[in-house]
Amino acid sequence: MGATFRMSDHLPSERRDASTRPITATAVYYLSERGRKDALVQGISAEARQSLHLTVPPEDVELLHVTPGGAAFLALTPRYETLPDGRYVRFDDPPVFDHVPTADELLAYARAAYTIRQTIRADYAGKRQARDAEQREKKATIAQAFLSDATARPAPNPIPNKYVCWLVERDGRLMKFRHTDPPPGGLVPAEAERRRRADAAVKRAAGQARMNANATRADEKRAAIETWVAEHGTPDQRARFEAGVLPPSEVLRCLTEATLAPIAATYPVYRPIRPEELQARFDADPSWSTVRLPALEFAVEIQESQVTAKPHHWAAIQEIQRAIPGATVVLRRDRAYWKGDPSGRAPVIIRYALRVTVPVGPFTLKRVVAAPAL
Repeated sequence: MGATFRMSDHLPSERRDASTRPITATAVYYLSERGRKDALVQGISAEARQSLHLTVPPEDVELLHVTPGGAAFLALTPRYETLPDGRYVRFDDPPVFDHVPTADELLAYARAAYTIRQTIRADYAGKRQARDAEQREKKATIAQAFLSDATARPAPNPIPNKYVCWLVERDGRLMKFRHTDPPPGGLVPAEAERRRRADAAVKRAAGQARMNANATRADEKRAAIETWVAEHGTPDQRARFEAGVLPPSEVLRCLTEATLAPIAATYPVYRPIRPEELQARFDADPSWSTVRLPALEFAVEIQESQVTAKPHHWAAIQEIQRAIPGATVVLRRDRAYWKGDPSGRAPVIIRYALRVTVPVGPFTLKRVVAAPAL
């Protein structure tokens, strides 16, 4: 019967007995001034930084820190202190003693520090597990809400893809979803990418429709201009149109004048308020005659919505609409003022105008005419 050999039988006896051999380590600590005095009394070095070589039982190997070079140090740091509210404060400096500690005291201190570290790690791991579980539940809720709502969309930036995307939480923060997440979170990136592509296709189709509509409208305008030139254009305008150099704006101006001809004599083109008119108003007022109005401080405020119409304004609006069927007439109020007025009581000029809009074929003709004054 052959003999059975074990690997340990080939190891030197000192290697086989290593598990029961004490470990030599170095403990580094500091002495306070009182501790340094105690060191003097004992006749040893009174330096603040002290180191002590001691033996550590093999069962306390977890109390050691071993450097890459193989040197063993008693792990006295990091150390923690407990605050009244239960929180911990970490210290990375070696502990300070008021007396010269013995090897047993250093080992006891290292064991207490190790116990506190383990407790903190376990507490942190428990809190992290609870936090991770809460985050997973929250993430699943957000993912399910996104997948159930066909109108929901991912955050536009960063741009989503089928592997990763971000959803906006209620507080405005972004939550990241990966295709490797457990369902339903792992289904979010692909669905977000599908919706993004669908939206892009709809947007492209709408853009193409607008381009087609604009092209059709442009063709209609060119055809209308060609018809007007043929029917109403002068020989010079016809010649320039045939050469392709007739400005469309000239045709629109002629068309506007012809369309608004029924009111041209009664309602001339509106003349905006000029700075010199406001300056003249200043000069006519003794309280402001010495003020020279800077050009950059002249301003005109134009108001078209909620402008109250006086009887003569309303009569003018009705008269224009009767003269030009289909016209839209809006009363406008212009107020010229000095922007640098420190008191807010400087003279102003208020003038009313009528904005006339008339649709003619593919064109919308506009002109601002002067409103009648009392």
